[in-house]
Amino acid sequence: MPVRTRATKTVVVKVDASLKPLWAKNLKELKAMTAKGAAAWHRRYQIVTAMIEHVPAMYLAGGHGTEAEFFENELHESRQTVYRNIRIVRLTTAAEIAKYSATRINQAIIYLEAKTKVRIKDKAAVDFETLRIQFKRDKKLVSETLATISRSEMLEAIAQLSVPDVAAKTTPVQKAVLGAVKRSGVTGAKASVTKTRVTLSVPIAGLAAIGRELAELKLDGPVEPPDA
Repeated sequence: MPVRTRATKTVVVKVDASLKPLWAKNLKELKAMTAKGAAAWHRRYQIVTAMIEHVPAMYLAGGHGTEAEFFENELHESRQTVYRNIRIVRLTTAAEIAKYSATRINQAIIYLEAKTKVRIKDKAAVDFETLRIQFKRDKKLVSETLATISRSEMLEAIAQLSVPDVAAKTTPVQKAVLGAVKRSGVTGAKASVTKTRVTLSVPIAGLAAIGRELAELKLDGPVEPPDA
């Protein structure tokens, strides 16, 4: 079947006839789950996972030459967002998403990986029910559960872990920027902050995610670290 690529070059992709009804069935359920919103979030990305991991990929039967086209045309989401959400689904249950929300779960994963310096790969490795989020408030160590911690407290806990070895030499501006980059969850993203400039090294697919975090920053305080 003809497929139009981003460079407008027409190529021919042979698709097994048996793939078309499978694509149609899963696309129908995907749209139904999307219409249900947050209540069906977990199931939605289970379907997406099945569609892209099937051999051959189901989206080929829908006229999409690449998964990027599938994400853009059917999901209206970036590759970075889709793969982040697929990973969340792999590490959680539908009940956990319903209880805490996908956003809160993602923040908890970022927190744990920043704390342990180990990438979480197994669903059994995390018990979100008993997880305690620790952070300093007025120089005192505070511990909250995933159900009780506020959004601002969660972001502060992540920010405090993002620069553990140089905290004493980190200014509020540096801490805020580095914390925002960490919270974005973009793999491989790096940032450096000088007196007048922020330099980012970011995968193109992660620009939007980091941009959203940086847009929320309220910067104040000195840029240079103490005794610089």
